[in-house]
Formats: sequence, C-alpha cells, structure tokens
Amino acid sequence: MTVENFAENPPIEQDALNQIFVQAHTAYRFDSEYQVSDEDLVKIQELVVLAPTAMNSQPMRITWVKSREARERLAEHMSSNNKERTLTAPMTAILSYDDNYSEHMGLVAPHAVGMTEKLAADAKARRGMGEMSSHLEGGYFILALRALGFATGPMAGFSVDGVNKEFFEGTGKSAFMVVNFGRAGENAYRPRAPRLSFEQQTESI
Repeated sequence: MTVENFAENPPIEQDALNQIFVQAHTAYRFDSEYQVSDEDLVKIQELVVLAPTAMNSQPMRITWVKSREARERLAEHMSSNNKERTLTAPMTAILSYDDNYSEHMGLVAPHAVGMTEKLAADAKARRGMGEMSSHLEGGYFILALRALGFATGPMAGFSVDGVNKEFFEGTGKSAFMVVNFGRAGENAYRPRAPRLSFEQQTESI
C-alpha cells in the first residue's frame, strides 16, 4: 500500500464514526459459518502497519490462528469465559511484541542511522519503546477490524506465559492481546457499560 496524498482531509462522515466508535461494541459470539479470507487479512495488515510508532519501529507482530489444532492449543491458555469464544470465532489473532524488532530499523527508519545497534545494546530502551508502540498498533488493529466491517472481540483474559511458551518460545515475541473477529452471531453484544464524561476524563492546564 502506498500513500500518495498527505494533504489535510475533512472529517469522516458520521456513519463512519458510528461504525468505528459510537455503535461499536465488543463481540462475544460469532457466526461460526462465516469465513474470513486471506485477502481480508492482507487488508487488515495494510491498515495496521500505518499506525504511529516510535521512529516507525512497527514492533507488533500478528499471528493468525487458522487451523483447528492451533485454535485448540490457544484455547487451553484462555480464561474460562474466553475458551468457547476462541474455539468458535471465524478468525483469531494473537498480537505480540517482538523484542527483535530493532533488526528491521535499517529498513523502516533509514533516517535513524545506527539505531539498530543502539537498540540492540540497550534492552531497557528497546523494550520501553517497543512495548508502547506495540500497544498503539494493537489499538489500530481493533480500529482496522471495525472499519472493515468485522465484529471484534479483543481479550486480555489469557495466560501470557502459557501462550508465549506454546507459540513463541525462543522467538523474542510476547503476547499482549488475543482478538476474535468475524461476523457477529446471535446475542453477540452486551449493553454498553457507562463511559466517563468529558469532565471526569480530562483536565485543562
């Protein structure tokens, strides 16, 4: 994907805002007959990779859990409420932070000369920058799914140690979110819980 025009754009239409924010809910049940295509996965990644990350580092990795065997292995490490949701969702993604992301700095940040070596030598700085940026990409992942029309169920209810040992041992990756997505099933959504008001969440200084 290439971006050809960086000109200032007008606000998106209210229908789009409704889909991405106002009417969006976490989905808990999915239509198990619906199929997420490989083309869909490419579209998702092409949007997620545009997230703002420190020095364009892009440290998040996506593991698409496609096979039944892999889905069952993952479900073993999910909390009790999330096991069945993970087994029946059309598609599941494990989002992880890759501690080896600095290996790609020469490609993604050619303006930052020597940054590959600097980050490789400073584990604290590498992890601090990388984890923050991974979480930013995780937020973009959810927004990309909603923008493309998918019902989305992000989850933190799983054993991080268990998932890391099962899928990422020795790779430098560490899972921080599991996301089910597809088409919503019957009774997929709960009523929206209260949100903080402008006054409760913000201050002016």
